[in-house]
Amino acid sequence: MSYTAPIEKRKQTYADYARETPEGWGYELFDGNIRDMAPAPYTNHQSIALNLSTELKLFAEKNNLGKIYIAPTDVYFDEHNCVQPDILFIAKEHLHIITEKNIQGAPDLVIEIVSPHHIQYDTVEKKNLYERFGVNEFWLVFPEEERVVIFSLKNAAYHLLATYTKADVLHSQLFSALKIELTKIFIPINQQ
Repeated sequence: MSYTAPIEKRKQTYADYARETPEGWGYELFDGNIRDMAPAPYTNHQSIALNLSTELKLFAEKNNLGKIYIAPTDVYFDEHNCVQPDILFIAKEHLHIITEKNIQGAPDLVIEIVSPHHIQYDTVEKKNLYERFGVNEFWLVFPEEERVVIFSLKNAAYHLLATYTKADVLHSQLFSALKIELTKIFIPINQQ
């Protein structure tokens, strides 16, 4: 009787990802697997992303802090991990990681707006990825609950910094002077 070893699936690389996926939103490379992020985000998700990125962009520009990017922007961590956070911030002292093609390394801030189709992926898997690669601050935004949870990296691990609801004013450890009234972020679709 002969034994045949199981065939190991080869981890996909960034070169595979670049070659096999269309340019734009919809795919991520996570631990060597290309993931299709379909379906597209809901309108509420996109409205929150626009409102939040606008507030952050205005604050970052006014204070000359760095650059804000929105999805789809590839964040290349290594040959097997390239994701597209909803919103990300690169501090001015780290602008060298920005290339024409993608971000090469850990942003200072990553924000994921949790989609009903990707709850586990956003809240556990991507959180662990951002922690592993040293993203200083990570925000999870929950549209249905109108809630923002902020984690801060300390000693290579995320620690819960704060949880905010729509009635609160958000503060960030990364941006000490930042104050965002969440009523300006969580606006009902029919009132925009």
